[in-house]
Amino acid sequence: MRSRQSLGTSWSFGTSGESLGTSSESLGTSTNLLMNPLQKIYWIGKGVGWDNVPRRIYQSARIRTGTLRRQMQPSRFVAQGQLACLSNADTALGDWKKRAEKFFPIPTAAQLHKLVDQPVWEASVAKECEDALNGRYPFFSRWKGELGWPPNFNLDPVNDIQWPVGQHWLDTARSGPPRNDIKLVWEASRLSLAFTLARHYIYTGDEKWADAYWNMFESWRQQNPVNESVAWGCGQEVAFRLMAALFGAFATLDSEAATPSRLIDLELFCYQSALRIDANINYAQSQKNNHALSEAAGLWTVGLLFSNFPQSESWIQRGRTILEHETARQIYEDGSYVQHSMSYHRVMLDDMCWAIQLGRRNQQEFSRQTVDRVTSATRWLSEFIEPETGRVPNYGANDGANVLPLSCTDYLDYRATYQLASTVCGIASSIPAGVWSEKTLWLTGNADGSQSSAVRSDRWHARDGGYFILRGPNSQLMTRATNYRDRPGQCDTLHIDLWYQQHNVLRDAGSFRYYHENKAVKDYFYSTSAHNTVSVAGAEQMTKGPNFLWLDWPTVEATFDADGKLACHAHFHGKKPYTHSRRISRDGDSYIINDSVAGVDSFSLHWRLNPDWQWQQTGPLEVSAKVNDGTFCLRLMTESSVQFDLDQCWESLYYGERTQVPCLTIQDINGTISTQLEHRPV
Repeated sequence: MRSRQSLGTSWSFGTSGESLGTSSESLGTSTNLLMNPLQKIYWIGKGVGWDNVPRRIYQSARIRTGTLRRQMQPSRFVAQGQLACLSNADTALGDWKKRAEKFFPIPTAAQLHKLVDQPVWEASVAKECEDALNGRYPFFSRWKGELGWPPNFNLDPVNDIQWPVGQHWLDTARSGPPRNDIKLVWEASRLSLAFTLARHYIYTGDEKWADAYWNMFESWRQQNPVNESVAWGCGQEVAFRLMAALFGAFATLDSEAATPSRLIDLELFCYQSALRIDANINYAQSQKNNHALSEAAGLWTVGLLFSNFPQSESWIQRGRTILEHETARQIYEDGSYVQHSMSYHRVMLDDMCWAIQLGRRNQQEFSRQTVDRVTSATRWLSEFIEPETGRVPNYGANDGANVLPLSCTDYLDYRATYQLASTVCGIASSIPAGVWSEKTLWLTGNADGSQSSAVRSDRWHARDGGYFILRGPNSQLMTRATNYRDRPGQCDTLHIDLWYQQHNVLRDAGSFRYYHENKAVKDYFYSTSAHNTVSVAGAEQMTKGPNFLWLDWPTVEATFDADGKLACHAHFHGKKPYTHSRRISRDGDSYIINDSVAGVDSFSLHWRLNPDWQWQQTGPLEVSAKVNDGTFCLRLMTESSVQFDLDQCWESLYYGERTQVPCLTIQDINGTISTQLEHRPV
């Protein structure tokens, strides 16, 4: 049975939380590093990005002088009746119908029925809606929290702790005892359920689901006065909530539940949300991650849809400027993403597809350079998707984000976002249409798209990002060999991820949670030993800095030779400097990986194995597992006298949930060790 753990996050740069420069990651804060002060300043500055240092200093000054608090005073965000540009009871419905022409096209019930069979819909969408009305609210696209109905949005359902309301979020919106897990309240307040309720309303035509959406939104408003609950504490959370609320409103606009008073309040909510984002988006930019994209998409959305707001034109311009600037600096030329994470790559694509497509609906095109970068990121993703399941390597940080949950697919299935991005960018998809095409239908009005018959090459690399792939007839091996341009999230240099058909044979541990009461548990998932690479006793690949920062980044060389073999050399500069050399060759679906380490007396090697197979030791240095079409064997060859352990270790596929997987650890290696991975047919 899977062991589900409570979730959480640290209030710090690099998580889905929004640090305000008050955490220990602020520049110049002392840390327990074996470095002199100048080295600390250099590496922390390099980690946050030198171009972001002025933004960090500015943010700190805003907090210390009280400027940010004054800008965020609830009284500045006006109450209903005080904003002259809002619709009135006589004009509200008509105004919203005009806005609907600028929003994404709403599919018909017939289109949805054609795309998704009723049994699939019932098991996915209908069940989630029914569960919610029975008090079981969806969390992280995976599990349910008991929040009641209407939901108690400020309740942590895992620890049964109520978060404060009526106090400014500057004073309360941070993780720390006794309320450690801020993601547990932020997740519900994203209002992601709005997408599901709206879809179910269109599919069934049942007024019950439109009424459920509006009751949920009305309840959220009553429980979360502007800037006086933790739900307002992160601009990205505000943007995600804004997108969900607008989607639910436009999909249910013909319902009796969409009363003038509710529509006017939603209009005010959109105005307040944009004000909140605009007041602090400089800080989101200083993070150089998906926060800036999400928040700029929020400004862009409100500006385009609400021309009656006095700031609308400036929000359009600021949203466009930030989206284009951040796309250029966050998406590398080869399509790799700045956050070194499959999950965050998907968040980025969802944000940008929403923004690009909404712009087109309003005759506002982004620059060719911006669309080209998103196209590169889409092509990059296509290299990793396993077409039968939509799975990708469980690589990098994973906070459970699912920005646009618009298909009857599992959280781990990336086909919905990939097909949407392919359609938005005007390129052929490498996968056919299916239930995952629903997401494309909602944003573009077209679920078909074009499919490419191109065969993926047996060698591929994205050198800017440092991703290298070798492919066999039924297999794919990825390794990460990069010289970081932007801060790393985990100690995973030269990690290997191997797939055979639909099976993830060698796999990453994931990231589990951004906060855990037991520091050793939290740190494990970021550590070298949680990845398929070598480790040195008493040392990580890098020096741990404050919170999510790693210092002493490695230097790496990697190249394919004329025979298609991949040679990698990684030099680590931390407390115990060493060099790891890894050479990988392929013959059909068999791979040989040679590892050696210079600079230390001995090292360990870790292989994290597929838990769906029954692995057994079948030789002195060999383990094997039966598969449907034969046997998959992992054999070690070394002249060292080594200790060989087949044990259990942790893996996290879904945020906040960890399970055990078999892990092969070879210790006390003092020479070269070769790992042969071979599929033996029946």
